[in-house]
Amino acid sequence: MAGGRGLRRSIIRMQESKTAKRSRLAEHALFLKQVIRNPRAMGSIVPSTRYLSRVIGRLAATGLRGPVLEIGAGTGSVTRAMIHAGIAPEQLHIVELNRGLCRHLQQQFPQATVITADATRLSACLPPEMVGKYRMVVSGLPLVNMPREVSEAIIDEIKTCMTADGRLLQFTYLPFSPLSESRHALTARRIAWVLRNVPPATVWQYQNAGAALEEPA
Repeated sequence: MAGGRGLRRSIIRMQESKTAKRSRLAEHALFLKQVIRNPRAMGSIVPSTRYLSRVIGRLAATGLRGPVLEIGAGTGSVTRAMIHAGIAPEQLHIVELNRGLCRHLQQQFPQATVITADATRLSACLPPEMVGKYRMVVSGLPLVNMPREVSEAIIDEIKTCMTADGRLLQFTYLPFSPLSESRHALTARRIAWVLRNVPPATVWQYQNAGAALEEPA
């Protein structure tokens, strides 16, 4: 009997692995389709790997309670990692400009709030009662690929939506901070290197200059 149960568990694990692999391949195909349409807006030719997503998910779930704002969720790899790390889907507010990716996100995360919107108009697109209430914002936007006035407008909007002591997590494929700390009155800390990501990535944490920059757990 014990051998039979072990065999069934092995079969179930194999089936789950095959399902997960098919899901990842489908998401890669969807992402590549959007890259072909608008490569500059996507920032990379592949979605964030599970290694980077797990790191961001863990950091986003550390020590904070309340709603989380995710901007530029892509195919949802970081979204999924945040849920696995303990953030309730109902607490996730996801903003994505690409309509095809938004439809995918709505199908994958029906309990989350998914909004099709331009991040330069963030405060106007979110529920009014949530503006200024987010203690955690996670950005997957390719800020360094954007015109300076666009990236600066997005950061100003993010600051409007965050609490005074809120945190912004931003990953980049560059070794230096993708944001101007002085321009936006932010303090910054590089809190993770993810060398197994393709390409290798770093994760930065930002807070308002008047707030104490918290150490990740």
